Amino acid sequence: MEQTMKNKKYILILTILLSVVFTTEIFAGNRAKRGTSGAQELLLSVGGRGTALSGASISLSTGLDAIHWNPAGLAGGFTNSNVEALFSSTDYIEDVGINYAGVGINVTDFGVVAFSLKSLSFGDIPVTTESFPDGTGDTYSPSFITLSASYSKQLTDRIAVGFTTKFISENIQRTSAVGFAVDAGVIYKVASGTAFDGLRFGVVLKNIGPNMQFEGADLEEMKIPNNSDPSAQQMPFRYVSQAFELPSTFEMGLSYDYLVQDEITISPMVAFQSVNFGDDQFKIAGEINYANFIYARGGFSFQDNSTDEVIYVEGPTFGFGLNYSLGSSVLGFDYSLSKVSVFDGGNHTIALKVTF
Repeated sequence: MEQTMKNKKYILILTILLSVVFTTEIFAGNRAKRGTSGAQELLLSVGGRGTALSGASISLSTGLDAIHWNPAGLAGGFTNSNVEALFSSTDYIEDVGINYAGVGINVTDFGVVAFSLKSLSFGDIPVTTESFPDGTGDTYSPSFITLSASYSKQLTDRIAVGFTTKFISENIQRTSAVGFAVDAGVIYKVASGTAFDGLRFGVVLKNIGPNMQFEGADLEEMKIPNNSDPSAQQMPFRYVSQAFELPSTFEMGLSYDYLVQDEITISPMVAFQSVNFGDDQFKIAGEINYANFIYARGGFSFQDNSTDEVIYVEGPTFGFGLNYSLGSSVLGFDYSLSKVSVFDGGNHTIALKVTF
């Protein structure tokens, strides 16, 4: 027993040391394509737990909160429940709002299926034109919506897999773009009762899909083709927009549940994210769990910008969670605060969860 506790301590130290390794290793992101991908709303986090952990919870997220981070963790939230519903709202930078809702159902031996909706709100934006650069008096509000269907199954007590298909819709007045994407992930948990009990690995590919392109009436206009010809008549012109890639990522994470006392568990975690549109990201976080009732969380993410100076928006994250049992049902509340470096204040996320 004493030897097992020593091994657990060594694993805890190893996990922390790996976080240092992640900070020193250089992975080659594609700086030449920085800022060229679209559908950036796919990267905006939802839910309170993973956001408070800076997205380092690739191997630890469970239930509906896992859909955004790693769909393989979806089934892990249904070990003692059949239905789960999650609602979250984020007060993002510059009055942008992120609203999210999801529901999951445990279909016995088949696995867990879930459906979710993410919507962005931008408020009312003044309409400006060449003739009225200060505004026409009208307003518009873009509509960015992502509909998702997810599936996850616990193949064994140690291995879980998951997939998510996404329908993406972006609409700005009379111009719109639609697209499809797929996420796929795996989580491996070391067998219980061994010296490495509590260690988890997670790997996920996100936002794999074809390019998107804007089309619509606002890309068409009547104009005179040759201004030097006084007899020229107006003709219809159509502007062809440039197709853009989705923000695809490859992510892997490592976490370890260390039992300090009977009801207190500390879970350090690290994650690495390789992107197709800029610098790679490194994430470090930790969670303290008291009796599956109260949770304290914190994390930090940063990017490899060793070759040039770039100001990044995201900074440290903090949060807490509460779970309250009502018979066979559980009510959950999560809050997270993400500090930002170039805007005042931070991003606040509130999430409510119910399982039964």
